[in-house]
Amino acid sequence: MNRRLVAQLAGSLVVGAALLALVMRPLFQELSAQGQSPWQALGDAFVSVSPGSLVVYGLLFLVVHVTRVWRWVVQVQPLGESDRRLIFRVCAIGYAAIVAFPFRIGEVVRPYLLARESDNVGFEAALGTAVTERVIDGLVITGLLFVAVWTAPIAPGPAVLAAGTASAVVFASATIGLVLFVVAHDLAVKLLHGTIGRVSAGLANRLESMLEGFVEGLRSLGRSGTLVPFFVLTAVYWGVNALGIWWLARSFGLMVPLYSGLGLLAVLVVGLMVPGAPGFLGNFQLALDRGLRLYLGDAAIGATGLAFALTMNVIQLVLQIGFAVPFLARSHIGVRGLVDLQQQASDARPDDADEERDATDA
Repeated sequence: MNRRLVAQLAGSLVVGAALLALVMRPLFQELSAQGQSPWQALGDAFVSVSPGSLVVYGLLFLVVHVTRVWRWVVQVQPLGESDRRLIFRVCAIGYAAIVAFPFRIGEVVRPYLLARESDNVGFEAALGTAVTERVIDGLVITGLLFVAVWTAPIAPGPAVLAAGTASAVVFASATIGLVLFVVAHDLAVKLLHGTIGRVSAGLANRLESMLEGFVEGLRSLGRSGTLVPFFVLTAVYWGVNALGIWWLARSFGLMVPLYSGLGLLAVLVVGLMVPGAPGFLGNFQLALDRGLRLYLGDAAIGATGLAFALTMNVIQLVLQIGFAVPFLARSHIGVRGLVDLQQQASDARPDDADEERDATDA
């Protein structure tokens, strides 16, 4: 493990600990002031939920995860890769890398590994599908967040409003830029190199390659007739995700309404956009804490809310990593190999994965 990754890991853990402290410190102070043992209250909250409820949530999240992986298969196939098992395997490993590495640096593993193992999809095109996925999901989640804020029975705090505004600005800007790249390609390229290119020509070239991949991926979805399946899978992905959150919250005795699942999900996902510790420890708990306050207020959450957030975080992390283990073994990639793969992907130029694949084939 190189020094850069160690430094990133250490920094991310500091960020995660600080965010987790924002939830735990006031909670523990409040419980102590009431004469309760904070750790005892947290333990009681953990044991209050039935194992069967946890199994049901685990199954629901497994449906969510498989749907998300399969959606990427639908995205990639129009680019010319017919081996669905290859795409599925790469995506499973890629999502595990996202939660395993700090600061979301594992995002690049999925397109890099696909370009390295596929004979038909280059790195730019694979990266373009990931960008498409993130932009569409970001727009959906930002819309859900504003609906949640408007319909929640309790006024949101400044953190939720600020996160929602930042998310809207980021994804609206990204959408405008991507649309401009589609409808006025030459103008968009000129603007890109005239702004970012003046600071870093290499970054501008990489962004241009990524945007070219996005455009090709979007056009391929439309030409191949997979645009409708993609959005159907997107709806299933977010719908079952929201249902699972609502189910687990109710299982802990947090009596939120059914529609709150979408609001809790929106706040959570916007919170997870902030790069942090592996497994999103810290921002996961802080986001759910703020989301629960929209429906239950400050007094009704207590140790139960923290136990709920920690449990959901652990279940998701274990299932995503566990789901990828057999695919890692099949690809002959161990833990050390995954670390090496992430470092290669982070350092790669757009054509590096393609060159490595060609060298391996030769």
